[in-house]
Amino acid sequence: MPTRIDLNFLEPLDFEADYMPQFVLVESQSFEGTKIPVDNHQYIGCRFQNCVFLYSGGPFRFLECNLEGEETHVNLIGAAHRSIELLKVFQEHAQSIKGPY
Repeated sequence: MPTRIDLNFLEPLDFEADYMPQFVLVESQSFEGTKIPVDNHQYIGCRFQNCVFLYSGGPFRFLECNLEGEETHVNLIGAAHRSIELLKVFQEHAQSIKGPY
């Protein structure tokens, strides 16, 4: 059974700055058993079956997309992976201070 996803993690634009991020727009496509880049991509009305999503911490958007298959998952790379590792260290530290209840 497909899972519908609607996620919007596009950062608000600073119209006073000269920087305008570039996004790859992907609409109404189906992907099966492939690696999907997440950073700086907008997926609208897409279907993903048994795909591996590669995410390193950048902005992204999924709108009206479907996830299918038991092999669909996310691989955190780059900054996203390092952020999770840092959070794990701090969480372990906090648990060691409190001790078991």
